[in-house]
Amino acid sequence: MKRIFSMGLALCIAALLVAGAEELPAEETPAAQIEVQEQEEALEEKEASAQTPEPEETPVVSESPAPTDVTEPEATIAPEATKPSDAPAWTMRDGIRTEGTLEELGSKANAGDTIYIAVPQALALHDAAVQAVSKLSFLPDERAFSKQNGEYKVFIYAQNPDSEEELDSIDLTDSAYAGNDLRITLYLRVERVPEETPQSDDPSDAPEEIEISVEPIGYRGAVWSAQAPSFVLSGIPEEGGYSYSAIVYDERFESIADDTYEATDEGVYTLRFVILDDMGDIVSASQVYTVLLDTAAPDVETELDETGLTLTITAQDEQSGVDAVSLDGGEHWLNMDVDGTYSHTVSEKTVLPAGAVQVRDQAGNIWISDADITLAPIRIPSYGGGGSASGDGKKAVSHGKGNGKDTSIYDTVALETGDEARHTLVIGGQQMDLTLDLVDAERFDIPDDYEACFTTRTICWSNAENASDAPDTVVLTAVREQGLNDRYDYRWRFNGEVLRLLNKSGIRYLALEVDGQLLALPTEGFTAGTRYTELKMSGVSTKKFDYSADMRFDKSGEENAEADDGCATCSTMLTVSVEGESYVLNREQGGAMYAYDVYLGPEQMLQVPFGTYSEDTTQP
Repeated sequence: MKRIFSMGLALCIAALLVAGAEELPAEETPAAQIEVQEQEEALEEKEASAQTPEPEETPVVSESPAPTDVTEPEATIAPEATKPSDAPAWTMRDGIRTEGTLEELGSKANAGDTIYIAVPQALALHDAAVQAVSKLSFLPDERAFSKQNGEYKVFIYAQNPDSEEELDSIDLTDSAYAGNDLRITLYLRVERVPEETPQSDDPSDAPEEIEISVEPIGYRGAVWSAQAPSFVLSGIPEEGGYSYSAIVYDERFESIADDTYEATDEGVYTLRFVILDDMGDIVSASQVYTVLLDTAAPDVETELDETGLTLTITAQDEQSGVDAVSLDGGEHWLNMDVDGTYSHTVSEKTVLPAGAVQVRDQAGNIWISDADITLAPIRIPSYGGGGSASGDGKKAVSHGKGNGKDTSIYDTVALETGDEARHTLVIGGQQMDLTLDLVDAERFDIPDDYEACFTTRTICWSNAENASDAPDTVVLTAVREQGLNDRYDYRWRFNGEVLRLLNKSGIRYLALEVDGQLLALPTEGFTAGTRYTELKMSGVSTKKFDYSADMRFDKSGEENAEADDGCATCSTMLTVSVEGESYVLNREQGGAMYAYDVYLGPEQMLQVPFGTYSEDTTQP
């Protein structure tokens, strides 16, 4: 009863405090509050003690009214889990989740807003302003695309990816889209991002490093040799797609059919061996080898003076130079003068039998006399008769030569040939970087959208006598514009990747034809020079070499100073652009960039083996 009385008293005091707060003296307020606090503390102590069950007091506690000024904390009600709606997309706008179609949300979105996509189907934005869309963010709805199933991303397409296969997504920040007022239909689709294969710490799983190894055979270093050295190469991976090549003179690439290269070119030059990948780019290079090769014996003449007792030997050697002479079959060698002469005088008749007189060059090749030489005190103007010596001596060393070319045939390309005229070369249904343009024409206004066209055919040029052989040449023939006058200029454009693809497919030659004149190029390569080698050695890819071939015609009858040999009306200019630099490829070998094995001629050039045509050539 005491507790009930105390609680009632506290309630009365509290009511008086509320009702007449303005009438109560200020000093009484703290006392009243203290009393209420004491009552509350007493109640809390009682409730704490009630935690230990006491049956006899339970009814009292349950029946006692709780004081109205003691408020129990309200329980926080957990919101019901939001279920995904049927809306395909949603966004947060002013702190409120707003759902709708992608077009509805996109039309009202501001720059920087994020739109969440909740369905796997592609959603369209018709007539979308690309510049505005590029300033929005699009993310997968994590409720619909759980990260437990992998990483998801929103991809943007210019075509419906649900109806087209193997489409490439687009980047709206790319220069082709950004910064303009383009309006197109865009398609957005949530796709799972493929997982990256984790890198293994096991050294055995690391990619095999490709490194070329060279074993020289018969190589003497930077000294003259009469024997052609060979080089055995290794290092190509077993999975294929790679090939060996030699860089000759640090200018010209020469393919190697197998794993052995024989240096048969005479003279002084450098060799470097490389491994090329499927695109023709260098993946590994060897050291530089300097070859000094001379396989020919000196040219020698012998002559007696008017007394018949002095023999003069004169020798010349274009490569290594003359070294020494022997009069006893090579037992002893005597130095020759710097001008390549040597004189031998006797006092009585002396016979030098065949083989006794020999002349050696710096490489070790030896000229050997093949007849007796008789010195006798007979007054004769010059040596004659059976003792006459000439330059027909025996060669001590003789070596055969190979062409060092790769004759391997690869998969055949699916060229689209026939009478249909095209502006672009098509291989396997794919347009390649080979086009034809009419760049200049006298008294002919070339429209801005004009596209010059050509037809495509294949022939066998390697062996024209046997038409059953597989085609090895692609002939592109320009379709001449009917309104052209006497002067006009066609330009062919292509890159190294096209040449590489044709070559790997067994096509050895590319012939570009305009008005019956052909410019013939080997697909294996026709570019050389010191700068070319520098670029290739620094890792510049084959496909980065962009070529243009101009075929200019002047049929006015006036003298054409620029006309090429063999064609009075046509002149050509071959250029290459790479790494921001452009070079005119002259056919005079030497310099930073030049062209080799490039030929211009009429259609009859196709009737004889490649590179053998001349105006005097007869038909086979």
